[in-house]
Amino acid sequence: MRTQSLVILLISLAICFAQDSISYSHPTAVFDKSTLVVDKKTVEFDDKVTSKQVIDEMGFGWNLGNTFDAHQGKALNEGLEAETCWGVSKTTEEIIEGLYSKGIRTIRIPVTWHNHLIDNSYTVDPAWMERVKTVVDWSISKGLYVILNTHHDNAEFSEEPIKYGKGYYTLRKDLAESTQFLHNIWSQIAAAFNNGYDHHLIFEGLNEPRPVGTGCEWTYKKGDPICEESASILNELNRVILKTIRESGGNNEKRFYMVTPLAAAYGAAVTSDFIIPGDAKYNPTNSKVLLSVHMYLPYNFAMNAEMSFTKFEEAYQSEVVGDFKTLFENFVLKGHNVVIGEMGTINKNNTEARIQWAKMFIENSRKYQLSACLWDNEYFDNTKSPSEVFGSYHRKELRWENEEIIDTYVKYASTPLMDKPIEEFKPSYIESPMEFNDWSLNFQLGMSIFSSFNSYSKLCITTEDPESFNPQYRSMVLFLGDWSDKLNITEDEMEGANFYELGSVSIRSGKNEVKLTLNEKNMKLAKERGLIIIGYGFTISKIYISGPKLAGFEPMTLTRNKEQSQTVKLYFSEDATSFDGKVKFTNNYHDLNQKVKCSVSKEDTKVIECTGLYDFTGEYKLTDDKGVFLSSLSVNVLPAAGEKCDINNLLDNKVNLDDFRLEPSIYISSEALGDDLNPNSVLVIETDQYLLKPSYRTMYLFRGQTPSVITYSENEVSVPVGADGGISVPEGKSEIRVNLGQLYGDFSVRGFTIRGYGFAITSVYVIN
Repeated sequence: MRTQSLVILLISLAICFAQDSISYSHPTAVFDKSTLVVDKKTVEFDDKVTSKQVIDEMGFGWNLGNTFDAHQGKALNEGLEAETCWGVSKTTEEIIEGLYSKGIRTIRIPVTWHNHLIDNSYTVDPAWMERVKTVVDWSISKGLYVILNTHHDNAEFSEEPIKYGKGYYTLRKDLAESTQFLHNIWSQIAAAFNNGYDHHLIFEGLNEPRPVGTGCEWTYKKGDPICEESASILNELNRVILKTIRESGGNNEKRFYMVTPLAAAYGAAVTSDFIIPGDAKYNPTNSKVLLSVHMYLPYNFAMNAEMSFTKFEEAYQSEVVGDFKTLFENFVLKGHNVVIGEMGTINKNNTEARIQWAKMFIENSRKYQLSACLWDNEYFDNTKSPSEVFGSYHRKELRWENEEIIDTYVKYASTPLMDKPIEEFKPSYIESPMEFNDWSLNFQLGMSIFSSFNSYSKLCITTEDPESFNPQYRSMVLFLGDWSDKLNITEDEMEGANFYELGSVSIRSGKNEVKLTLNEKNMKLAKERGLIIIGYGFTISKIYISGPKLAGFEPMTLTRNKEQSQTVKLYFSEDATSFDGKVKFTNNYHDLNQKVKCSVSKEDTKVIECTGLYDFTGEYKLTDDKGVFLSSLSVNVLPAAGEKCDINNLLDNKVNLDDFRLEPSIYISSEALGDDLNPNSVLVIETDQYLLKPSYRTMYLFRGQTPSVITYSENEVSVPVGADGGISVPEGKSEIRVNLGQLYGDFSVRGFTIRGYGFAITSVYVIN
């Protein structure tokens, strides 16, 4: 029976396995080591410095734009003259000193490298490396943080694989040349900048990596083949760069590294299959990988040369801060702080509006633990068009184009980071103030608005006196969306207004923040029908819903310890209703509720402390004791000091293998397995009972995504193995261990596929 299944599998699945897959790259160093610039200094690197501390100290940053990144594309080695070939001033120590004296604390130094190769082996001109090193040293000595990158090395599109000396490109056909180029360039950078530099020097792998000349160059489109392929290739390029830096040893094993999504775009960071490269081997308990994004937004105000977009609109705050909050939730809370490597606004002769924007942008970026660097290309003339006019610093004269704008940036860069993240900005559901002066007027809140909130949430309405008249009374009534009945609101569920009668609210004169707590019944009705607001004698300027969503947690990374309890503090928003500590963790695989108990902190009723044993990495839902969803929590459990076992589940969901044709399958890519595979690595597969109770339960492992079954001997697997390679799966919960042996090399290149029948798989991980 088992053999028959295998035959069917080999015939029917050949087409499925024919598709190309991204595999690990193994570039080699071929540059001329006789010309290598080597860092011979030694400074102490404080490994206890955290990414949050670095972001805080970076303050406001500035880009040395159009300088070392400039290139003409005429020859492999354009020499030192390339620094000024785009018309900017030559960098001096006085220019750097002027930055610090102005209050700037970070300099981003963009550098292009492919135009400074002196042979056919990726050897960088040592004079160019020394020149870059000089400016880096000036900056460090003045007290600045320095970000050093590879900038305009993204090649142009070509039908054929890119040629030597053109840099890299994010398509599969260019992978070999791209990784060879990046490995050799970063090997030389890492040699020139190592033990002589502490955490004030940060490496940024790539600038705006993208498939130039395609429809996916600046916009990531889910499902587009070019976009998807570019995202996968970029993950591999980022992995190669970080691996190259870490393997250079010394301080570079601990150096902070900025990883960039496609086009350095916010959208690609949160919607593409963007992977933060693994770094646990070198930094298991102190995350050193930062996210790098560029944010010229809103586009019409910040970059669009059309002169009709010159005013600062309140709606800009909704867009900008909404994006900050998303980055905060998706990356900062998971241990990866964010650097906005480029931002700013072109000069449209709208100084006051740009000052308003600068205050809003920097103040809120700091609140969400983001650091920002102004792009400055030393272009000032906007008489023909403001396009690309991002000049701020007249470097030769050591003066600023607009002191007031720069002073605003620097001033608000001192805004404290949020230790207890609070959702202070909430989007309004009303676009402009609406005056209620007629009972026939109404404002509707659709049912979808309430879908993500729960019975602890509050409907918040900002009311003001109307401009056109002064009524003797002001009253508001809320109906369900189908006008079937008034919403039943009690006096103790109301703030900022006077109780009038069921469903009616007496509005006070002046400006008020009316907050109505939606109890379980009302929230259920609002989700089913929506709400309608009618009234008389007031103006509504803002409507939003405040929910007690999880605002943050610490620590964000736990060290696995099966015997010692650890505590995670859950911070809830300030306007959240106090909980009694009955918070539960739900997950498809693991039940933390038996091992972790939660209670309200004695110091702060908005903090819940959950103490216990955290065994497994995973995404957990947080609910109250009634099952009402509060938020989600990502727990990353790292191995304890000196422990090789890293139990990080490689599966997103439990998989039931119950089809006679051995469908579905589980493919574990080489990227997911990590860099540490060796002949002693052990593959661990946790299985469980499924609804079926078949007479046999068999598992097959395949090389990569090919129809090539791996045959193991009895002493290589912890359970019985058949002659055809079929692994017998025990009934109920079990743990199957497979020694990789000499197959580790094959796995590291192609990954592997699991297929089988009659059981479920709950977890897959590797012990190295």
